[in-house]
Amino acid sequence: MTLALDRHQGLLSEGDEQIGLECPYCNVYSHMTPQSIPNAADLIETRPRHVGLVYQCDACHAPVFLRFATKSFSDDRVELYRNFVELERPKERFAYSYLPKHTEVLFREALSCYSAATSMHSHRCAGARPSALTPRSARAVSCERSRK
Repeated sequence: MTLALDRHQGLLSEGDEQIGLECPYCNVYSHMTPQSIPNAADLIETRPRHVGLVYQCDACHAPVFLRFATKSFSDDRVELYRNFVELERPKERFAYSYLPKHTEVLFREALSCYSAATSMHSHRCAGARPSALTPRSARAVSCERSRK
């Protein structure tokens, strides 16, 4: 599947192929319809390394943001690599029933911190926000350390 942004025709895909993926909002595997496409003329002028496109989930109509790397530029079009990065992903589901309660709290906090850090395209968890742990999970950590 080749994607290209043409100065005159907009988004072009080889054989009218559609993108299908699991929607981060409704968790349904669905086709995605292009909604917001950048102006090819602006991209040709600025030559960015990555281009963001907004698609709409055909199941729940929520916006889904995808980032594509640029492959090549010509006078009238920008060709994109077919691999994309989902800027929002469906939440992972975990079974917590086998964990002790204090471990469950810490694990949920770690997942929350990881989600915040990756959604901000940021650095490490501790750098993502002023306090990586809530007061409750910080107490649990200090209790665990004092037991050792």
